[in-house]
Amino acid sequence: MKSSLSRILWLFFWGMVVKSLHDLMTLSVSFTQEMLIWLVYGMWGLAALLMLSDFYRQLRHYRHHADREVPREP
Repeated sequence: MKSSLSRILWLFFWGMVVKSLHDLMTLSVSFTQEMLIWLVYGMWGLAALLMLSDFYRQLRHYRHHADREVPREP
C-alpha cells in the first residue's frame, strides 16, 4: 500500500512534466530544438561520467583484493 506522501510526490512530478511540456509548446521551435539538443548532450555526458565512475570503482575493488591476497609458498 502506497503512502500518501509517495502519491503526492508522484502527482507533483507528473504535473511538473506536463507543465514543462506545455511551456515548451509555447516557445519558438528553434529554441526548443536547441534546448533538447543540449539536454541530450548533457545526458551523454552524464552517461560517460557514470561509466567512468563504475570503471574506477571496479578497478579500485580489484586492486584492493589483489593487495590482500597472501602469496602461498610451494
